Amino acid sequence: MNERTGPFSTPLEGAGVIRILHVDDSESDLELTKFQLERLNKDLEIAWAESARQALELVVREQFDCILSDYQ
Repeated sequence: MNERTGPFSTPLEGAGVIRILHVDDSESDLELTKFQLERLNKDLEIAWAESARQALELVVREQFDCILSDYQ
């Protein structure tokens, strides 16, 4: 653990913007996750979708480094 970055430092820090697509049908979970992730790393850019259909439409038009999906 690094004192400057805390326990959540990653090898991707400093690598530029990391684009994440978060898929969840709960608006409050989307907002909370976006807030927490952006607080951990200023280089994260979070897009969101409230359904699988909406997520697929975004993936066709845009490029993401990671997809975070609700299981339920």
